[in-house]
Amino acid sequence: MRFTSLMPGALGVALLLSSCAPAATPAAAPASSAPQPAVATPAPGATAPAAPKPAATQPRRGGTLRIMTAGEPALWDPHQATSRNNEVWSFVTNTLVYVSDQTQEVQPVLATEWKYIDDKTLVVSLQRGVKFHNKSPVNSREMTATDVIYSLTRIRTGKPAPRSGQFAPVSEIKALDDYTIQVSLKEPFAPLVSYLGDSMNVIVPKEAIEKSGDFNRPEDAVGTGPFIMTSYTPDVGGKMLRNASYFVPGRPYVDSVEIIAVKDRAAMMGLYRTGNLDLGTGSRGALTGEEKANLQRTNPDIILVPQPTAYVYQLLLNLKKEPFTDVRVRKAFHLAIDRTATLQAVVGGSGDISGPLSPRLFPQVAIPTQQLLTMPGYRNPKDQDIAEAKRLLTEAGYPNGLAIKGEGTERVGILNLLPLEAAVSQLAKINVKMQIDVMDDTPFRKMEEDRTFLIRARGHAVSIEPDDILYTLYHTKGARNYGSFSDPEVDKLIEAQRRTLDATKRKEILLQAQQRILELVPRIAMFSGNDFAVVQPWLHNVEPGPRNYFGRTDVVWLGR
Repeated sequence: MRFTSLMPGALGVALLLSSCAPAATPAAAPASSAPQPAVATPAPGATAPAAPKPAATQPRRGGTLRIMTAGEPALWDPHQATSRNNEVWSFVTNTLVYVSDQTQEVQPVLATEWKYIDDKTLVVSLQRGVKFHNKSPVNSREMTATDVIYSLTRIRTGKPAPRSGQFAPVSEIKALDDYTIQVSLKEPFAPLVSYLGDSMNVIVPKEAIEKSGDFNRPEDAVGTGPFIMTSYTPDVGGKMLRNASYFVPGRPYVDSVEIIAVKDRAAMMGLYRTGNLDLGTGSRGALTGEEKANLQRTNPDIILVPQPTAYVYQLLLNLKKEPFTDVRVRKAFHLAIDRTATLQAVVGGSGDISGPLSPRLFPQVAIPTQQLLTMPGYRNPKDQDIAEAKRLLTEAGYPNGLAIKGEGTERVGILNLLPLEAAVSQLAKINVKMQIDVMDDTPFRKMEEDRTFLIRARGHAVSIEPDDILYTLYHTKGARNYGSFSDPEVDKLIEAQRRTLDATKRKEILLQAQQRILELVPRIAMFSGNDFAVVQPWLHNVEPGPRNYFGRTDVVWLGR
C-alpha cells in the first residue's frame, strides 16, 4: 500500500490548541533595535489569525504522548537531512529562537535577546545554566557560545548542508563571551533571525557528533531539549523520557514520548480511532480530505486542523540532461500539464494552484491563484496550450514527440509518485511517452543528490520564508537546486530581495523573480495541497504547523 504523506500547513493558519498554561517563552521579551525586519514581524505575505481563547483548564503533569514516524528517512541528522525529522529533534534539542507558525512571533528559547548594532551585525545573548542531557559524552555539561558557533558552522558548511543558503550572507560568527555571540554579515539580510528559528537548525554538542560521526541514528541524539532519547529501533519506534534538568522550571509537562513507526494508512487510521495515537501532523500523520471525512464519522470529537502544505507540488527537471537542456522542451511540458486535473487526481481537489511561491503561504507576495489560472500552462481549457506545446517540440527537433523515463518512490507517494503518474496521460497528448521507474527511497534520493535523475515529482520543503524557497531551490548556489538551474537574472533578483529591508520594495522584487522563473521553467510548479493535523481531544497546548510540526513540545500536556 502506498504511504501518503503531506507536510503541515500555512504560515499563520495553524490552529493553536491551548490551555491557560503560562506563555511558552522562557525569558523576557527580546530587546530590539533597528534594523531588524525579521525579528518580530511576519515573513512577507504571511498571515496571522487571532489566537483562539484559551481553555479553562490548568496544565497537568504526567502521561505518555504518542506520536508517529513515517518510516526511516534517508538521513536523520538535523543538519544534513532534507526532510524535517521533528519527531526526534523538536523533543530532544532546541533552537535559539522559536517562530510561531500561528502568529510569526519570534520567541526566546536558547537565546534570551538579539539586537542589531548596525545593519550587518547581530548580537545574540544566550541563556545561562542550560545543560545538555545527562548522557555520554556530554554528561550534563553547560551549553555555551562555543556550541552555538559549532552548530551554526556545521549548518553552513557541513556535507551535506541543505540549509547552507540560509546563512550564505554570514561572514563570521564569533563568541564575545561564553554567553554572547556576534554574527557578522557581508550585507544586510532580512530573514536572518527567522532562520535561527528553523526547526532543524538546532544546537548540538560537538563531542557527541564526533563520538558517533553524525546524528543519523536517533538513539545517539543529545541536546538541551525537554526530552531525552532512551531507545530507538528502526521501523519500530522509540522512547523519550522527561528531562528533569530542563532549563525551564516545571517543564516539560509530559513524562514520556513514544514514537510509533506506522507505514500503513489503514493502521494509522486505526490508531486514531482507538485513541492510541495522540497527535499526527505533516508527514508524521496528517490526513487527506477523504481520510478526514472518514475519521470524523467515527470520531466526531477529534480535532482536525487544516493546513496547506509547506511546499509546492512540482515536477523537477534535470537541466543538465536531454531533453531538458532546451527551454522549448521545458516550456512544452509546462504547457501540457493540467494543474487542475492533477490537483484533483492527487489530493482530491483539496488545495490551490500555485506558482514558485504558494499563494496560500504567502498571499501578499506570491502570484495569486486567480492570476495564474489565466496564464499559459495554468489555464483551461488546454487546447491552445497543447497546440503550442506541440509546436515547441517540433521547433526543438521532436516533431514526432519523444520517449523518456522518470523516477518515483512509494515512500511519501502522494508527493513523490502520484503527480508523475498523473502527468503520463497529460504528456501523451503532446506525443511524449513517459515510463516511471519506481524505486526504494534511498536510491531515489541518491539520484537527486548526485544529479543523475531526469524527471520526477517532488515538493522540497524549506523554511517558511520566501527567501529560503527561492534561494534554496532556484539560485545557482542553492543547496537544493537539484536540477542545476542557473540564470544570472534570477540570481540577481533573489540576492536583491535578501538585502531589501523595505517590505514593499522586497515584494516587487519577489514578484519579478517568480515571473522570470515561470518563463524559464526550471521546475513545473503545480499546486499546494491541504492536509489535516490530527489532535486527540485530551491533548492540550499544541500548535502544529509547517515550520514546527509539533509546536513547542515542552508545553504540551495530556488531559487524561
